[in-house]
Amino acid sequence: MTPRLRNLESRYYRALKTVAQKRGVSIGRVKREKIPQILEEATAPSLHLSNAWFVSGISGSGKSTVVKMLERGGFVRLPNVVTRPKRPEESAHDYIFTDDATFLKWKRGGLLFHPHKTNEVWHAILKKNLKRMTGGKHGMYADKSVTSAIKIVQEFPRMRGSNFIYMLAPTFRTLHKRLRSREQREKTRDGALTDIQIRTRFEEEIAEMEKSVKIPYVYILNDAPERIEYCLKRYLKK
Repeated sequence: MTPRLRNLESRYYRALKTVAQKRGVSIGRVKREKIPQILEEATAPSLHLSNAWFVSGISGSGKSTVVKMLERGGFVRLPNVVTRPKRPEESAHDYIFTDDATFLKWKRGGLLFHPHKTNEVWHAILKKNLKRMTGGKHGMYADKSVTSAIKIVQEFPRMRGSNFIYMLAPTFRTLHKRLRSREQREKTRDGALTDIQIRTRFEEEIAEMEKSVKIPYVYILNDAPERIEYCLKRYLKK
């Protein structure tokens, strides 16, 4: 690991400690790799039956583990509008893929909620789809950034009663390895990230993680899919 990545790793664990402190979770003098487990144990009791779930986490944290569980439970995804190419593993139901011109046209027309740019890609939600989720009649989930989740709760206070899940990988090095491996597999795809862009993404997402204390997130250690499903599936409601 390069000196820059080691510095980023240190920043990641400092951010985790800050999250724990602001959530009132005592971590004592444990090894920093134990913080995700301690955060899960402290926050998991706030899980409850809900028709609406928000799943967040840094790239490579394994959000798909919870997403797959929700879909098996009959939940449908609140699709994000994005201006990037579809990845091979994604289906047409995962996102609404469009180009910059169309996105900006929808933005000017007031059709989008929280249009913003992350990693040089535009993101938003169609307002009509968000209203369907906030109605609470359908089992729906959203894979959203912390910033987007905060804005949704500000606009729709009743959504604060949703289940908010923030995924944590076992270690920072696991995160980096997963994201770098994904980009290596997709080298031939236009838009694959360079090492510098990967570091920039982590810097942005670590800052996002620090904001997670503004929402009642439950922090889940993604160490084993079977364990996570056992812990969470009892709280599904449709």
